[in-house]
Amino acid sequence: MHNEKEIIERILSGDAESFRYIVDEYKNLVFSICLNMTRDWFEAENLTQEIFIKAYNSLSAYRFMGLKTWISRIAVNKCIDNNRRRAKRLEELTSPDDMPEFYIEGESLVEEHLIQEEEKETIIKLCESLPQIYSSVIKEYFLHSKSIRKIAAEGGLNEKTVETRLYRAVKMLSNKWKEAQNEAL
Repeated sequence: MHNEKEIIERILSGDAESFRYIVDEYKNLVFSICLNMTRDWFEAENLTQEIFIKAYNSLSAYRFMGLKTWISRIAVNKCIDNNRRRAKRLEELTSPDDMPEFYIEGESLVEEHLIQEEEKETIIKLCESLPQIYSSVIKEYFLHSKSIRKIAAEGGLNEKTVETRLYRAVKMLSNKWKEAQNEAL
């Protein structure tokens, strides 16, 4: 079932489960685009889900001109829209009347970048603190953009085992992230 046209026709005829193939095939690509454009791990995860929902709902408009390109374009456009909304919210929250006199133009962007870099380092450290069977899977999947199938093949594992480890790793990472945020307060 690797024929793009056949898969899409099956989805459009009501076989929603066939969409799983598209998600499995392109989720690393979409997540990478989102992470590169937002520099925020958790926002990238949320956007990735929204992008696949949008792709599913827009599938009837797809013209069989390269599924990878089409999904990538949806991802880029969604991230651009998200960044615009985020910038607008930031602008509304930081109107010049609310700024202290010592505020330097662009300082908030530098600060935001530093915070994002700090968060990225924290996430990597938290990944490394996970048990090895989980840290290796999460790094291969998210940092190296490998598919579950490829991770399973390289590790001599069953795909379901990799999926389970990845699910548990994300859950553990999320809990560790929350703990780290609470400790920072």
